[in-house]
Amino acid sequence: MKGWVGVATLTFVIGTAAIATAQEVPDSLAHYWLEPVLVEAAPLHTGDVEILLDKSNHVELLREHGFAIIERGPAFASDLYLDGLKREDIALRVDGERFPCACPNRMDTPVSRINPLEMASCALDRSSTSDAGGLGGALEFRRAAPSSSLGVQAALSGRLLGGEDFDASLAGDWRGYRLTLRRAEGGPYVDGGGLDFVGRYGPTLGYAANHRHGLTEFSAYGGSPRWRQGLSLSASKDVLFPYLLMDERRTEFWSAFGEWRGHKLYLNHTRHLMDNALRNQPMSMVSDADNLTVGVTGPGYELYYRNWDIANSFHSPALHIDNAMMPDLMLASLALSRQVHAARGVSLGARLGLQHQWLG
Repeated sequence: MKGWVGVATLTFVIGTAAIATAQEVPDSLAHYWLEPVLVEAAPLHTGDVEILLDKSNHVELLREHGFAIIERGPAFASDLYLDGLKREDIALRVDGERFPCACPNRMDTPVSRINPLEMASCALDRSSTSDAGGLGGALEFRRAAPSSSLGVQAALSGRLLGGEDFDASLAGDWRGYRLTLRRAEGGPYVDGGGLDFVGRYGPTLGYAANHRHGLTEFSAYGGSPRWRQGLSLSASKDVLFPYLLMDERRTEFWSAFGEWRGHKLYLNHTRHLMDNALRNQPMSMVSDADNLTVGVTGPGYELYYRNWDIANSFHSPALHIDNAMMPDLMLASLALSRQVHAARGVSLGARLGLQHQWLG
């Protein structure tokens, strides 16, 4: 009994001391006001896939979700296939803006020339019932919303073994606007046998030097929740394509848009020049392509106009050919779409479109 009484007394004394110590500290109250966090979400339905873009190469992310990326030279000159369909069968858009290829061989495909620091996600719709759906569906990249506070992002990647390539990007946010810069540059690769580009393709295709390729991009976009605007510029040069008769010598691209409450007016222009001047060939070959796209898009509708012109020329001492491959083709398209999402993941979609093509 004495042992039990001692334990009880000791416990009582310690508890009393703790209570007394706590009462000696005065109470205090602090208020912390934090900025509200807005969480936006949308349900995904059958046939829809959305990929969040992080620091990884977005081309590798597309490969993981069923795309076939055919690399044709440097890292930013890849072609896109999906379910056996090529790039022109898949509508490629950025926030509702169409970016068609100017080159008939899709040498200027923009899917791999997108600055990763601009994009937040990309969504794939395998159906053809959306307002932008093509034969193989639609792939849409979505720009990241600029921050209202000052911030800077940077990314750098490169390859130093088989080839010497680097890709550097820089982005800055301030007061709801974002500025981005990108520079990619590199040289032809060296194969496993130690042959460089000239050693491998020079004897058969006439390459005499290892020309370096380059890509430069600039963009600025932002605004308020009601009104947004943006501008982008890019230029690339000397992209070698040894399996074709010509190389990309220069591609110049610019685009601009203005958006008010979800309704957007945009336009973009591409000038794409290919020739064989980097090779020692008896015949001079030139392909000069020009593409202009103007569109209006919004919830459930899309209207756009495209003017596409390609001129080819083949000159030698014994032969002169000037060929209007795509003689000022003009295209006007209107599409209306409606999608109804029922319970248990069932969705119904309908699309009504009208398209007219004519030559200038």
